[in-house]
Amino acid sequence: MGKYDGIISMEHFKSDRHPAMPQSSRAAQFSPFAALTGYDEEIAEAGRLTEERPQLDEDMKNILDSRLASALRQQLRISVTYFIPDAVKDGGSFRTVEARAMRLAGQASVLVLDDGERIPIKDITDIRLFTSSLS
Repeated sequence: MGKYDGIISMEHFKSDRHPAMPQSSRAAQFSPFAALTGYDEEIAEAGRLTEERPQLDEDMKNILDSRLASALRQQLRISVTYFIPDAVKDGGSFRTVEARAMRLAGQASVLVLDDGERIPIKDITDIRLFTSSLS
């Protein structure tokens, strides 16, 4: 006779006072928990990639200045790619927008677009001109 032969055929105990716990709640008892609050966010932040700010040479700066002057003079729609510095880490990301260049503001250090967006001139990395002033 084995060690558990006496209880192996017994019926499972069911309480008269407490209803049976649902299977989903039973599983939740064994689910993982965050022992270190904020640790997952720190790992995600450390793994988030940023791009390096480009250093434009004088020739490229002159080309961008010329394109911007043409866009402002002719009221052309442009595609502007610019660098957005990251608030937390070194580096940042790039964003490209299409709009009409309206004016320069802040003693010519900010480009103002027709949708109200303001882009610091120092962050612009590329400008593409559209041939028509319509649209």
